[in-house]
Amino acid sequence: MGRQVTLMSSAKSIWAREGLLGFYRGSAAIAAGTMVQRGLVMSSYELVYAAGESRPFLKETLFFCGGLEKRTVLGGMTAGFIRSVLECPFEYVKVRRMTEQSWRVLDLYKGFSTLAPRSTFILTSFFVQVDCIQRNSSIMDDSKLGQFLASGTAALISYWLVWPFEVLRNVTQAGVAGSGNTTVERARFIYGRFGVLGFYRGILAGSQSVFLRNGTSMIVMLAFQRHLTDKGFREETEFK
Repeated sequence: MGRQVTLMSSAKSIWAREGLLGFYRGSAAIAAGTMVQRGLVMSSYELVYAAGESRPFLKETLFFCGGLEKRTVLGGMTAGFIRSVLECPFEYVKVRRMTEQSWRVLDLYKGFSTLAPRSTFILTSFFVQVDCIQRNSSIMDDSKLGQFLASGTAALISYWLVWPFEVLRNVTQAGVAGSGNTTVERARFIYGRFGVLGFYRGILAGSQSVFLRNGTSMIVMLAFQRHLTDKGFREETEFK
C-alpha cells in the first residue's frame, strides 16, 4: 500500500512549498481550455437538439426512460465527443504543470483513450438529468438557486459515475512511474497500490470544484441566453 495522502496534508504541503500561488499551478491551461470548449460544447448540444424539431425520429422517446427523447442523448454524446477533442490538450498541460513536469506538443493527446469515454458519459448524463428536471419541474425557470442546485447536482452525479476514468486519465497524463503503458496495466497499478478506493482518490476536492463551477456557470449561461433570445439573436430551445 502507498503512503496515505489526504486533502489536508496535500494542502499543507503545497502551502509550505509554494504559498497561495501553488494552488493555482496549471490554472492558465485549464482556464484557456474552458473558455474555448464550454461555448462550443453547449452550442453543439443545442444544434443537435434544435435539429430534432425538423426530424421526427429524433423526437421519439426511448422506451422506459420517462419521456427522454433521442435527440437529448444524441446531443449529449455529440457535445461530449467535441469536448474530448478540445479538452484533452489543455488537460494534459494542466496535469503536467500541476505535477511540476514539462510537456511536449507531440503528447497533447496523451490520455485521450480514457478522457473520451469520461467526457462523453459526463455530458450525456448531465444533459439527460437537466432535461428530466426541466420536463418535470420549474426549478430552473426563474430561480437562480434552483439553477445552481440543479446544474451542480447533475454535474456532480455525472462525475461520480465516471471518476475511475478521471483517475486513470490523470495517471496517464502525469506519466506516473511504474504505472504501465496501457489502460489495463494502469488500472492494475492503481488497484495494487490503493485497492478499489484508489479509483476514487481526489473525489472530495473534485466534487467541490465540480458542484461550484457547474452550478455557477449554468446561472451565467441561462441569463446570457435569455438576453440573446429577448434580443432576437437566438431561438428558444431546451435551455430557456
